[in-house]
Amino acid sequence: MKRRLAARPELIEKIIPQFTVCCRRLTPGPGYLEALCTENTTLQTTPIARFTPTGHRA
Repeated sequence: MKRRLAARPELIEKIIPQFTVCCRRLTPGPGYLEALCTENTTLQTTPIARFTPTGHRA
């Protein structure tokens, strides 16, 4: 995961879980991590209050 997030190192702490060994982790689907590294994508880490026709409000 770290290699695939190398273009956006600030995401590493936010995306890679801190679960102990042998815990079930969510597996990102094909292209998910690569999509997070594109210029037109931002990671939303605060709760979403509502969705609007053009996006969402936190």
